[in-house]
Amino acid sequence: MAAIEDVRRVQEGQRGLTYLSVAEGVQKFMRELIFDAGCPEVLIFGSLGTNSPLGQLDFLDQERKEVVAIYKEDGMISDRTRNNLLERVTKFEEGKSMIVTNEIHLDEDLFLLDHRVDGDYVYPGVLHVETFLQLARTMVEKIGNKLPLTKLYDVNFMKFIKHFEKNPLILRAIGTYEKITPTEIEISTKLKSDFTNSKGVVLEKIEYTQMVEFFSVQRK
Repeated sequence: MAAIEDVRRVQEGQRGLTYLSVAEGVQKFMRELIFDAGCPEVLIFGSLGTNSPLGQLDFLDQERKEVVAIYKEDGMISDRTRNNLLERVTKFEEGKSMIVTNEIHLDEDLFLLDHRVDGDYVYPGVLHVETFLQLARTMVEKIGNKLPLTKLYDVNFMKFIKHFEKNPLILRAIGTYEKITPTEIEISTKLKSDFTNSKGVVLEKIEYTQMVEFFSVQRK
């Protein structure tokens, strides 16, 4: 409909809508399809002008540049592109803590296919750290702050997190506000999972921890 010439004249001339060429649109679509593994999202390039699709822009600020609703009513993380290792907020206590889960799937989390130890799929250690960072950043933004990350410390890796094809793997990222001031925020984080063997039996609890600090940067 929007490609019809008469409609296009109205959209561009009266409503300020920006059109992409077919070639550019295909490139952007393919990048999202390849790198985001089918994650449903709204893509905005250029300007929508005065158009306001019902429901699709509810999570953006007035300038339609940033996601301001961090998660939806059902707990689902709004911006899965920035927070691709977080899926659903299951608990949030103002000024205290946040718990976010993420269910791992072999057909979506393709990094597992290239990360095997003794034949088992293993969640990469570097993604433990990235999960901690995404959680901590989400917690900072949740309280309306934009302090930059300045330090990670006390990172502890205990055991491998293994994923068996027939069993679900749900990671629980837990963050606790340790300090909140106008210029400094400190958050302790944990990544937990139940180690389930190939028969679906939970053998033990696994936990990884890290401290994350955010400070204001003073410009000279």
